[in-house]
Amino acid sequence: MGVILPLLPFYSQHFGASPFALGALVAIFSLGQFIAAPMLGRLSDRFGRKLVLLGSQIGTFVSVVLLACAGNLLIVFLAHILDGITSGNLSVASAYAVDHSSPQNRRRAIGLVSAAVGVGMMVGPSLSAGLSRISISAPILAAVLLSALSATVNLIFLPADDKSAPSKGKRQVLSLWRTLRTPRSAPVLLVLALFYFGFSMYVSQFALFLQAHYVWNGAAFGPREVGYIFTASGAINIIVQTVAMKKLDEVIPENLLAAVSLPLFSIGLSIFNFLPGLAPLAVGLVMASVGTAMTRPTLMAALSMTSSPQQQGAIMGLNTSLMAVCNVIAPLVAGALIDHGLYFGWAFAIASIMAAGGCCTLVLVRLKKWPGGSPESPGDYQTRADCSRIA
Repeated sequence: MGVILPLLPFYSQHFGASPFALGALVAIFSLGQFIAAPMLGRLSDRFGRKLVLLGSQIGTFVSVVLLACAGNLLIVFLAHILDGITSGNLSVASAYAVDHSSPQNRRRAIGLVSAAVGVGMMVGPSLSAGLSRISISAPILAAVLLSALSATVNLIFLPADDKSAPSKGKRQVLSLWRTLRTPRSAPVLLVLALFYFGFSMYVSQFALFLQAHYVWNGAAFGPREVGYIFTASGAINIIVQTVAMKKLDEVIPENLLAAVSLPLFSIGLSIFNFLPGLAPLAVGLVMASVGTAMTRPTLMAALSMTSSPQQQGAIMGLNTSLMAVCNVIAPLVAGALIDHGLYFGWAFAIASIMAAGGCCTLVLVRLKKWPGGSPESPGDYQTRADCSRIA
């Protein structure tokens, strides 16, 4: 992912893709993800996380091989569709982390998964930037090797699942539906939708925004510069997840982190949208990256608290489907804006959406409708289960 993401806009342009076509490329990936994610989540609940994760990794490997062999834009689209259909990696890995952590440590466990993503997003773009000097396809060949290595590590080293209490067909679906109708699930899903929509608009066209606005050594930003920027964002993610979050726990209540982190992203984006130059870009990127690193694990941990242990794969699959819906629509909206040169409108829309997510979270926390917001309230699925076992 780290290798491909900063390269994809330029690789697609190599085959004649417009900004709107790039948005459609991201959207088609997400459409496949939307269709497959709930099924992958339920399969992981029934047959184990490791097996489904391995299948997802193999799907990624095949899709990247197809991307490396692409001779036209149609093959690029086909590769991305396949990757979307099999892309249960993050949701299943997050469910695995939740399975092996206590309710009090869920955000930290998901944060470790996010930090691992941060390592990939730090090393991958650097690799992409360096190899792009050789050829436009050299980074994709590296991604093929990394995908194969990922599946191999899973197969050899990841401990098998404890499937002592598998969930059952219809009962599972009905239980999940009841979970989604609880007062705690819907608010978290609303804030997640705002975050995913804004972040998808941001990521899908960010490389083209940089290419249009910034110059290095007399030339517009290209794959190398964009790769280094993604590397810096990945490094910030690692620092936030492994160091800063522990300190923040002592200062900011967990249920308020999203209310702080979403506006932080909004402010960072506004800084380099309104102020020209590399210095405002650096400051804004740091703030936006810190905001993203805090938001994702906080919201996913809150969502996990609304579901039983046997439903974690399904609830994480639902989360992936929600993300996919946003990733279908948002890149098309962003692509249309950039296609018409509306860079300011693109950034302003994203900043407004993120700020709205932060305001929603703050209101929900004040109304005690956020998981973990009030210990005595009966909304936490896992907390109720733990209390029952203690009794």
